[in-house]
Amino acid sequence: MDNMKSNWEIVFFLLLGINSILADEHLVKIKAEINKQHITIGDQVVYTLIVENHPKVKIDAPIDIYPKLSKFEVKNHRVIGPRRRWGKVIAKYKYTIAAFNTGKYIIPAVTLEYKDMEGKVRYVSSKPISIFVKSVRRKSDKDDIRDIKPPLRIPYSWVFYLILSIPLLFGVLGIFGYHFCKKRKSKDSIFDSTPKRPPEEVAYERLERLGEMDLLKQGKIKEYYIILSEIIRHYLEERYGISVLDKTTNEVFQKMKEINITKKHCLLIRDFLAYCDLVKFAKHKPEEGRIEKDFGIAREIVDLTKPAEEKPLTVGVA
Repeated sequence: MDNMKSNWEIVFFLLLGINSILADEHLVKIKAEINKQHITIGDQVVYTLIVENHPKVKIDAPIDIYPKLSKFEVKNHRVIGPRRRWGKVIAKYKYTIAAFNTGKYIIPAVTLEYKDMEGKVRYVSSKPISIFVKSVRRKSDKDDIRDIKPPLRIPYSWVFYLILSIPLLFGVLGIFGYHFCKKRKSKDSIFDSTPKRPPEEVAYERLERLGEMDLLKQGKIKEYYIILSEIIRHYLEERYGISVLDKTTNEVFQKMKEINITKKHCLLIRDFLAYCDLVKFAKHKPEEGRIEKDFGIAREIVDLTKPAEEKPLTVGVA
């Protein structure tokens, strides 16, 4: 009888442990999916990352998916949610991507960090996704191997063509050097070496110079966002004494949290730099009115984080 009671106790605690593990696994789920697996060169694929978590579980770390999509060209990116549904918080991250080389591509698993009910750090990962890209085959293409074409006859010796190409080579180098110097000069006109001044004063001045440049009229949106994000990165480095110029946006976000910058300000700066990265590295084209809005956000970041002005002491007259 005692033996039977002992066996029931073992079964009870075993079931309790299994139930605890299953409950913990359902706190956060992450799923990756694509709308089509076999495509031709240039076709667009929608890669979706679905994150589902319990309302009481906080996911602090932002999802940085762009390194996973480095072999693709990101055409568009949008976030749906987070929304509450069936007692869960659900967010969807959609990326429209394209590939321009044939072969098999693998989008690696995405790992998400979160804290469970007891405050323990845990991780959950999606499954890797495979995409097969094939060339665009025309009906006129033949299945058999074509004969090798005979070599072309060169009427002149290679010395003749070498001499002929020298002026062209110097012309190309001259054009490249001109554009390089012009670009360097425009950038140096903003990030020039000046005596030590308050970081916010320097940032305002650099933003004003950027606004006076003709980059947007020339259609140089990517160059505009490169300078805009560097102005804010320079400001953060000079304002807080932290190294951010050579850091990723996610690393900058973690660094700001470590030095106890207000969470609201951290999120504003992270989202601003992330959108700048989208334009700089993913060939994203901002929507109408977005460029002016981002310029205003850059000024707002400086306004919110600059040191508070000290009020002058007033001496009362007896």
